[in-house]
Amino acid sequence: MTDTPEAAPLSADLALIQRIIPHRYPFLLVDKVRDIHVGKSCIGIKNITFNEPQFQGHFPGMPIFPGVMIIEAMAQTSGILVGLTMDLVDKNANVFFMGVDGVKFRRKVVPGDVMELHVTALRGGGRNWASSTPLAAFQAWIPPLSSDTRSWPSAASVHSKRPARPLPSSS
Repeated sequence: MTDTPEAAPLSADLALIQRIIPHRYPFLLVDKVRDIHVGKSCIGIKNITFNEPQFQGHFPGMPIFPGVMIIEAMAQTSGILVGLTMDLVDKNANVFFMGVDGVKFRRKVVPGDVMELHVTALRGGGRNWASSTPLAAFQAWIPPLSSDTRSWPSAASVHSKRPARPLPSSS
């Protein structure tokens, strides 16, 4: 009998996602993750539905999924990849979104759309808790939506970092 480590999943459902990142409804913005290549890439899926709370005010009569929430969905997908890569499932570790560069929105995202959040690791792997340098950097983009014939090559670099050690209490 050999002690081979369990193979990393090729996909992640909501149950596994919630064991990796702390987000919950209404701020969990990834429904599932597929095509996972640990340490390299994955594709997050977000189904946009009309009954989501942000559509009550963004915008009444013309529901548009907020761009900042698209970026957050990319960051959550990146956090899931970090969690699987660093074996953080069930460890209650937090991965933080640290910055974004070069974002362009090419079209509106509306109810009925299915966003594919393509995430590719650019660098990563460190575990230095006190470092101010991001532990991982990702490029994320969304391909054309199925209802759109135009190209939508949005790109963002998302930096995720494990939290610094807490400061000593001043009691």
